Amino acid sequence: MTLDIRFTDEQIDAICLQGVDYSCACPSQLSNEIKNIRSLFQYQNECLLDDNAILKAKSHQMLKEATQIAHSVLEICLKDILINEEWDMDTLTMPTHLREKLESNL
Repeated sequence: MTLDIRFTDEQIDAICLQGVDYSCACPSQLSNEIKNIRSLFQYQNECLLDDNAILKAKSHQMLKEATQIAHSVLEICLKDILINEEWDMDTLTMPTHLREKLESNL
């Protein structure tokens, strides 16, 4: 079982950085949560390979499945938000009108 990844780690980091640069927290926060879920998913993979893991394999499997579902939902949500806010989906760049609006509020 693997994660269905729509955004690479580099793309997620780029979205996070723009959120910090322009004080636009929502896409940035969502991107951070996607990173956290990826980390949790990987951790569960490692636990499933560890014979000395504290939780039973079934528990790790359930956590892994839950993170897989959550990851998919959050990536779809991120894509929908970026489209709604008119980000450039090829470069994942925040639109000029949004950057200007955010900069004027700083």
